[in-house]
Amino acid sequence: YTFRMKLVLRTLAVSFFLFGANLATAAACDATAISPNQTLEGTLSDTDCRVGEILNSSDNSRVDVFELTLGTSGDVAITLSSTEFDPFLRLLASDLSPIAEDDDSGTGFNAAISTTLDAGQYTILANSATSTTETGSYTLTTSGPTTGPITPGPTEQPSRLINIATRAFVDRGDGVTIGGLIIEGTEPKTVVIRALGPELANRGVNGVLTDPQLQLFSGPDLIDSNDDWDQHARKDDIPSHLVPGFQLEPVIVATLEPGAYTAIVRGNSETTGVGLVEIFEATQDGSVLVNIATRGTVGLGDNVLIGGLVISGDQPKKVLIRAKGPSLSDFGVKNALSDPSLQLFSGADLLDTNDNWQSHSNAGNIPTELQPTHAAEASILVTLQPGAYTAIVRGVGETTGIGLVEVFAVQ
Repeated sequence: YTFRMKLVLRTLAVSFFLFGANLATAAACDATAISPNQTLEGTLSDTDCRVGEILNSSDNSRVDVFELTLGTSGDVAITLSSTEFDPFLRLLASDLSPIAEDDDSGTGFNAAISTTLDAGQYTILANSATSTTETGSYTLTTSGPTTGPITPGPTEQPSRLINIATRAFVDRGDGVTIGGLIIEGTEPKTVVIRALGPELANRGVNGVLTDPQLQLFSGPDLIDSNDDWDQHARKDDIPSHLVPGFQLEPVIVATLEPGAYTAIVRGNSETTGVGLVEIFEATQDGSVLVNIATRGTVGLGDNVLIGGLVISGDQPKKVLIRAKGPSLSDFGVKNALSDPSLQLFSGADLLDTNDNWQSHSNAGNIPTELQPTHAAEASILVTLQPGAYTAIVRGVGETTGIGLVEVFAVQ
């Protein structure tokens, strides 16, 4: 099967819940000012405040406090990422009343909040997902409107797909997890590709892939491979927040010319289990990631195919998301999923769903060359604000088999 227009999607184990309203003053905890479209590197330490001191609760996790000021109303996206602890985000109004919180809606187990806010001042709490004293370094990123009294960055940031990943059951033979990406433009682009397994067990996932292996292909040509991340030739180029928590998890850092590439995740010694494959855009230049996809086994329960995407910038982006199964049989794939269904989430909110692509309200607007070739395959054409989203592929009637989830940047 030739992967045309694909890239790996990352699993977003979505959690987006409002929290308790018993709030205390945050006066004892210093706050750092942060503006829209800004990235900060920070560290949770044993000397930081505890969440309970701010929210009047028993939460003992350490927290850093940020004040976000918006000069105008608009869509806002906030992400908190770390490889040293499980990030958790809280967004509060100026009176410390809750607006939103998130655990795992970002890539991997990172946190992401995407919402619409009025002009004004807001508080962001960056802490760990457990009520214990997890500490470590992190990256906090905000995007949103910058007009008004705030000193703005660039007035417009074209939206783009920057991080994608998929969680799937990594099997043998045709059941391995296969991701593809297309780089469009004229300049080389550096990407970071990871395959996680052992780390998922720390996040409550059962039956994880204990020792994943990663290969990168250009057509039939193997251009790079890795088993343990610290054995890769470019290990020193891995951003600190993307270094895996387990030595057995592989990473490939590659500078790629525009074109199509495929990443394959297998288990060492033909082991199987739930794994996560991710692609991160390491450089933002003239070339862009335009199409992304992952093929993997669609099972039941926790073993459905879960893909996530992150859109950066400050403009809406039209994307087409497809879930394929029957057409894989046309390319010789055995045990293809006969009838896939597709759901699209923002946090815990179900934005859209589809079973048979022609029944979707926007089916008539899908470009001819991107229309599924089988009526039972699912698709969603939608315009999304910058932020983190999750696509889940299941088999109708609890059927199982090999499926494909794809994301295309339509404009």
